[in-house]
Amino acid sequence: MEALEGLDRISILPQNITEKILILLPIPDALKTSILSRKWRYCWASIPVLTFNDQMFEGSSSSGIQNMSQKLDTVYQVLLQHKSPLVGFTLSIELEMVSKVDQIVSYVVSRCNSTLKNVSILNRTSSPNNHYKLPCSFFSLGGLEQLELVRCDFEPPPNFTGFPSLRWLSFFNTVISAKMLKHFLTLCPRVDELFLIGLQEEDFRREDTFTFVELFELLPSIKVLALSKYYFWYFASGNMPKKLPISLVHLKILFLGVFFLDPVEVSSTLWLIKSSPNLKELMLKLHPPPIPMDNIIVNIGLQDHTGFNLDNLEELGMYSFSNLPIEMEFMKLIMANSSALKKVLVELDENVSVDQEVEMYRDLIWKPFPRASPSAELIIQRPKTSD
Repeated sequence: MEALEGLDRISILPQNITEKILILLPIPDALKTSILSRKWRYCWASIPVLTFNDQMFEGSSSSGIQNMSQKLDTVYQVLLQHKSPLVGFTLSIELEMVSKVDQIVSYVVSRCNSTLKNVSILNRTSSPNNHYKLPCSFFSLGGLEQLELVRCDFEPPPNFTGFPSLRWLSFFNTVISAKMLKHFLTLCPRVDELFLIGLQEEDFRREDTFTFVELFELLPSIKVLALSKYYFWYFASGNMPKKLPISLVHLKILFLGVFFLDPVEVSSTLWLIKSSPNLKELMLKLHPPPIPMDNIIVNIGLQDHTGFNLDNLEELGMYSFSNLPIEMEFMKLIMANSSALKKVLVELDENVSVDQEVEMYRDLIWKPFPRASPSAELIIQRPKTSD
């Protein structure tokens, strides 16, 4: 023990441990480790992952355009001092000074073209219509495996040949046409986790049809699929067949934004579920009717969807639950066909009254209905409110 007392324990840490510590730190704190010892002086300059976000600029006294300019200049200066190729890069700040952002992105691409695998470009602009258009140089990242874009404009150049190694793809409020999305997925055959979230109906340009059948032909190994309201509506409107030409045997997690007063969307949801025999988690964001419609009756024809098994489904989540009869019947149908079900979470829409909530409990507890997994935990909760 006495021999260890004089040792600099920080300096004798293995390099892989040092890198893990530095990656977890905000960049300003990582830079400060240079004063710990001689060994640590330049360690930060070789970490393989860099994340630039607003946290690193806390306390900045400037505002507006000047502040944005200073932030981007700081990002660029840090990149110039960084010496090793990057594996992961995240830029999560306001991207409103396009020329400076392009300079940063192009610099990262030129330095790390052969090593960069995970990229997140998250435009935190306060203007909902200000989408950052990626420079052409970005599309030369041939080794990309994970891509996340927020409020970007995705339009590859004509000579784009795809991201052949891409596995994980997330577009949030990212403008892309249906035609381009179809072409892009054709060039990325290994994608098995896809998240298409956000956008308004008018922002998803639909000059070309793109059906669920075509989508799954391009993604035969899909494991995780998340489609928010407008994306799901678009794919569902493409004449969803009663049986998909391929079974989605790899699909484990499915998230859909569904309008339960639309028979086409409900039927499409059920056909997707029935085509996914190994589904483990099913999460539905329900979109309530535009006006209060108490006791509304919608004839979806759920009786046509009996006699199927979800032997691997463990969790069902239904969010913004309006307590419409069709929503309740849908939940009962899934519970009646899921023998491995462990948890059912129902988060009520804010417009559901306490009396309606009590009536739900009465319906579910006092009126027995078939449950393939009687031990599944049923949780009904009101939406969380921010303080």
